[in-house]
Amino acid sequence: MVFFVIRRASGKIDIYHVMKTFKGDQCISRNIQSKLSVPETKICVELEAIRSHFAKGIKDATGFTISWNELDLSQVSSHEEQIKRIQAWNKVNVFKMPEIGLN
Repeated sequence: MVFFVIRRASGKIDIYHVMKTFKGDQCISRNIQSKLSVPETKICVELEAIRSHFAKGIKDATGFTISWNELDLSQVSSHEEQIKRIQAWNKVNVFKMPEIGLN
């Protein structure tokens, strides 16, 4: 399960939640949810709500306590540097797609 927080050029922020479930080596389910155009002034409240409510639901249902792994790339503007840092973090896979021309 991964939450991505993406700051758009407009200044608004999008949150994506990607969840995959596996049985053995086979991915049997992939769900994506999103919350779009969150104002920057509300992003901390939104993220804390996700952390606390989601973690509480898991804890109440299973007794398992979630530990969150976070990588803050907010100060990194270079796409290449972001990819390098995500790969070095080694918590999610990163694949760079070839550039696609729009002409």
